[in-house]
Amino acid sequence: MAYVRTPKTASGATAVQIVHSTRRGSRDIEHLGSAHDEAELEALKAAARQRLAENHLELDLSLEPAAGAGPLEITASQMAHLWDALCRAYNVLGFDDAAGGDEVFRQLVLARIVEPTSKQESFRLLEDGAVTAPPHQSWPPRRYR
Repeated sequence: MAYVRTPKTASGATAVQIVHSTRRGSRDIEHLGSAHDEAELEALKAAARQRLAENHLELDLSLEPAAGAGPLEITASQMAHLWDALCRAYNVLGFDDAAGGDEVFRQLVLARIVEPTSKQESFRLLEDGAVTAPPHQSWPPRRYR
């Protein structure tokens, strides 16, 4: 994990550093520079964000943009748009075919992407969220408990 931190130095300047840490607790600190005013600080922070982003690859799903694609207007705090996008990606990547069209499995997988949690809590997310759980006699189905 890497993040940017901005501690004050003994001289009163603000240092901009990228901290690389591991689960074992070890840390590597990369010092980018020291800023003496707000303009220098913003420039160093931008350089740090760029340095962090250069090691991240973008997943190209080769999806065609929808008609009239552009920024979506947020009209409510529902996860419907996110859910639709995840469902589309799930199908495009072929997971629907691999899982044999199992709707409950699809919803569990996508629920755990939206909110990484236990299987039992994933059912809560499905029940409380904008997504309706598929009809079953007992929810969650016995095979997923």
